[in-house]
Amino acid sequence: MRLEILPVIKRNASKILFFSSLYIFLTLFLIDRTVLIGIIPRTIITYGQAFCIALLGIKIIMVDKPTYKQVYLMILTGIVLLWIVVLSGNRSIVSLWFWIFGAYNIEFEKIANAYAYYTTILITAAVLLSLLGVIPNLNFPRPDGTIRLSFGFIYPTDFAAYIFHC
Repeated sequence: MRLEILPVIKRNASKILFFSSLYIFLTLFLIDRTVLIGIIPRTIITYGQAFCIALLGIKIIMVDKPTYKQVYLMILTGIVLLWIVVLSGNRSIVSLWFWIFGAYNIEFEKIANAYAYYTTILITAAVLLSLLGVIPNLNFPRPDGTIRLSFGFIYPTDFAAYIFHC
């Protein structure tokens, strides 16, 4: 009986680690794109994102227990990734590597739904905070006299990108 519970625990641990990491990462990502970045120190964002990557690493190594073929694929893509980072100087792609391998055994539909629902909540919170005056609602006048509002985001196009990207 006890042995039958272990796969259920493993599956839940996998989901808990992945979605906890996802929610923390999305929160930090949104903070980085809003005027809250002026209130919250950059080190919290950096260490928080590193914590998310560590959670994904734990999931990949301890919970998913990859096969030799999967480890080979991870190493091979990791080498290519490092080459890309050296050539481009862009390190943000490293987290994408962890998200790809961290999503193993997680249904895509659940990831997409979690992303859509959670970012909707975060965007709504940012807009409400800006409309209530808790955080600045930056405005940008245009040459024709219209004013573009950022609704708590750093720039109006960031807000629009979030709305149309979700």
